[in-house]
Amino acid sequence: MDRLSNDYPWLLKKIPILVAVSGTKSFKLSSSFKPSLIVSFSPKEISTLPRKLAFLERKIKKEPKKEGKNKLIIVGASTGGPRLIEKILVSLPEDYPHSLCIVQHFPKGFSKRFAERLNSISKLEVLEAEEGMELIPGRAVIAKAGYHLHLQQNREKIVCKIVPNIKGLFFVPSVDETFFSALSVIGSKDVVAVLLTGIGYDGAEGMVALRKAGAFTIAESEKTAAVYGMPKVAKEKGGAVKVLDFPDIQKFIFELGES
Repeated sequence: MDRLSNDYPWLLKKIPILVAVSGTKSFKLSSSFKPSLIVSFSPKEISTLPRKLAFLERKIKKEPKKEGKNKLIIVGASTGGPRLIEKILVSLPEDYPHSLCIVQHFPKGFSKRFAERLNSISKLEVLEAEEGMELIPGRAVIAKAGYHLHLQQNREKIVCKIVPNIKGLFFVPSVDETFFSALSVIGSKDVVAVLLTGIGYDGAEGMVALRKAGAFTIAESEKTAAVYGMPKVAKEKGGAVKVLDFPDIQKFIFELGES
């Protein structure tokens, strides 16, 4: 319990078995727990409450759904990417055992609205990246538009680092920036890199580096890519372990949670 309290400070005040929201809704954990406390949650907490409780229940019971190493799945995309990202995220269960980073080329302001919308329709927790935000199983982090998303080690945790565009890159956020950052802080075999539809070549160099280091890499095929630019360059440079149609990419990511 001490570890839970350190990792999740909100548990100190909110460790309910039965939780009342605005007096009209309630969320209950499994019958193996006896109701002991009723508390109210703010409107901002309501949307993520069911999955937080499910995650907490597994922590308390020490019954992880999956065995094996959790992976980081990084998905990069540009033109045509938002609808594909939506399809991927809404297909995943709330207890998905891997964490996800999404790097979609967006103008400033759009990434937050995109994350909020996906959070409202997905079983996963979907958030716009913030400084120090932890990557955890069942959470998808959307790179913040106008900044690059880097990853860094913070003790035993992998957290987000929000980086300004000091290099003057054209695409901000840059898929390459996140790919190379992941390579420097995470074991390459624990990374799955996916490059979807998009104009240009962003992500190709990073994918090559990840593949050489032993990561599993996937580029979308010409058949399904709305714009066959980024995945094409990655393929031509030898960065893709697999070239797949989008439905097969979606299926692969889903089944990765079952293996």
